[in-house]
Amino acid sequence: IWDKVYIERTGKVNLKNPHIVTLEPGKRNPGGNQEDAILKVSAELENTSNSKFSGVLRYEIGGDLITQRVNLDANSTIEVALPDHNVKNPKLWWPAGYGEQNLYNIKVEFVEDGSRNVLDSENVQIGIREIQTEWNPFTRSKQISVNGQKIFIKGGNWIISDCMLRFTDERYDTEIRYHRDMNLNLIRIWGG
Repeated sequence: IWDKVYIERTGKVNLKNPHIVTLEPGKRNPGGNQEDAILKVSAELENTSNSKFSGVLRYEIGGDLITQRVNLDANSTIEVALPDHNVKNPKLWWPAGYGEQNLYNIKVEFVEDGSRNVLDSENVQIGIREIQTEWNPFTRSKQISVNGQKIFIKGGNWIISDCMLRFTDERYDTEIRYHRDMNLNLIRIWGG
């Protein structure tokens, strides 16, 4: 073992793999007011107990609370999709050189019926953006769009100098910032 090892202690519910998809119909521009974006949120819930019970899976964004009632069978794992949610006038995430990289913090929680106890939660940081790809027959290559805008990909290889991943957070931040400061918007991590 050469990388970090984590041990997670859970109660009778283990909330796992929160998955958030952002959709933005149409073509957007950086800055200014935006049309609604759609959030699709799901997560896996594992009942580690020998009894059946129910509760609510929920998250909050922009003051709106989105919930889904859930019944969990004993010793089972299910995937739960919450209702789609429209985010009004979202602050969008854009690639470097095209706009701001706005981020939202979302806390996904499971609360058992009949109590206010949060049995498990996961924090997720997201950028509201939609990435599309299509084949361009003229250039005979993939064409990338972010938020409906065509993006010119400028990137380079990053050959990390420490395969044991022992750099400090500050060192990683600096190396990534160097790429941004060179007006690159893609990093290919080469691990040969």
